[in-house]
Formats: sequence, structure tokens, C-alpha cells
Amino acid sequence: MRSLTILQLKIELKLAASLIKSKKPLYRSAQSQRSVAEWKDKEINKNCSELETQVAKLRFEFRHKHIVYCLLRGKSREQIERKKEPCNDFCPKNPYCCHKASEKEIEKLFTHYAELLSKEVKEATSETLCAHAS
Repeated sequence: MRSLTILQLKIELKLAASLIKSKKPLYRSAQSQRSVAEWKDKEINKNCSELETQVAKLRFEFRHKHIVYCLLRGKSREQIERKKEPCNDFCPKNPYCCHKASEKEIEKLFTHYAELLSKEVKEATSETLCAHAS
């Protein structure tokens, strides 16, 4: 039997992936409009910046939830992501360089979903014990 928490997380991942897929072409279109307008049109710049921010947030959320989803299903971190060499000396000090995953965000999400999962297991266990007792 699959866990409802893991299924819920999978649905959230699918929704985030579809949102990223739908927003990316809009962002690319806005980017090309911005380059044609030569950065002079404030409305186009604002629209492009908002779309860029939305896509970046969705990607960040998707990546971290995907890592947590895989960890909850028993995969090791090495199986989920390949190690990358630092691109320069500044890289190890900058968390956004080389697009490293945020360990704090992963820990926060993992704790949240692990708690939901443990509650679900406890409820299922107590229901099973009650069923056997009757």
C-alpha cells in the first residue's frame, strides 16, 4: 500500500512541473520582447521580471520537493543528484552558485513530510490493531 503523504507529494510535484512548463514559454516570449524593446519599455521589463521570478520560485520548490520525495522513498542523496565540481573559488561560499540545493529547505520539507508520514503510519497501525482486537 502506498502512503497518502507520498502520493500527495507526487501530485504536488506534477502540479509544479506543469506550472513550470506553462510559465517557461511565457517567460521566454517576454525575454524576446524585452530584447526587441531594448530595455526601454518599463511594462515589458516588469512583466519579464515577474515571470522570471515565478519560474525561479517554481523550479526551486520543485527541485527541493523532488529531493525530499526521493529520500522518503528510500533513495540515497547520491542516487538523486550528481556531485558537481565547484566552478571557481567563490563557488563553495555562494549557495546559489552551481545551483546547489538548499540543505535548510530540504531539512524543513523532509521534517514536515516525515511527520505527516509517521502520523499516517501510527493511524494505520492503530486501525489495524483495533480491527484485530474486534
